[in-house]
Amino acid sequence: MDLDGTLILDNSFHAFLRSGWRFGGMTMRRAMLRESVRRAAGMSNRVEMKRQLLRAFGKLPEPRRRLIVEATVEMVAPVISGPVMKLIAEWTLTSRPVVLATAAPHVYASVLAERVGISECVGTLLPAEGEYCELMGENKRRALEEWLVSKRLDRSGARLVVASDSVDDLPVMRLADEVYIQSSKAVLHEIDSQLPAHVRRQHIDTDSPQPEGGIWLWFDDKPLGPLSSYEVHIVLSKHRYCLLYEGASRWSRIAPGGSLGRAVRRVECPSPPPTAQRVLLLVKRRVVRDKLGIFH
Repeated sequence: MDLDGTLILDNSFHAFLRSGWRFGGMTMRRAMLRESVRRAAGMSNRVEMKRQLLRAFGKLPEPRRRLIVEATVEMVAPVISGPVMKLIAEWTLTSRPVVLATAAPHVYASVLAERVGISECVGTLLPAEGEYCELMGENKRRALEEWLVSKRLDRSGARLVVASDSVDDLPVMRLADEVYIQSSKAVLHEIDSQLPAHVRRQHIDTDSPQPEGGIWLWFDDKPLGPLSSYEVHIVLSKHRYCLLYEGASRWSRIAPGGSLGRAVRRVECPSPPPTAQRVLLLVKRRVVRDKLGIFH
């Protein structure tokens, strides 16, 4: 099972960076600023940036690392996928071994896995001197095969089920007998077209309307829902910095008295807003409202 976009609907590494900035002191802040500049200047790529930031994290005292891990797990808890949790419960009841396999750092992925009842976790390890392997694509496939061997699980007699949200996991999905794809319909079609014919597909739709669902707001960088129209008006009477879910992964600002006609109702939490949109909303709330005292 994948982590980002699957077990949780968000990007856990972004939460890790926010927690690192808050609790990592100058060591993490300097590393984050330095790597951001290097990346913007074309002197680094995503993988190298992640490696350097994890190296900086690894140099922190244990109490600071623990604070960052705990804050990261708490930050992503509101966007844990309900449908995926139902799958975990079903597999656990039938005594199927469940493993969280992710490119995210093992240091916090393992803590989150334990919280939701997954006993096994394969994730990206903190880099040793000169060594680093991010578990994406073929790297994740090899790591899972090594895990199967370590547990003495015979693939010939086992049924392998994979849950993911991304084409990055196609190497793992191609090993599976069945896959659960938690995604928009567009991503589903992209993955579906590249899977072998024998692999059974199940789709968990994160975007479309759901019968008897409610309205979803994004407030203070957390999802809020499903809500009735009355509950939405109560929230908006007190909070002016909210986003309204409109379907197809779209969120837009809604002010008190704004029309709810464009809301797409869902039972399950939809995909979160893009990071840039969330950061802008949070800055407006923290600066314009909290610091400057401008409430309109």
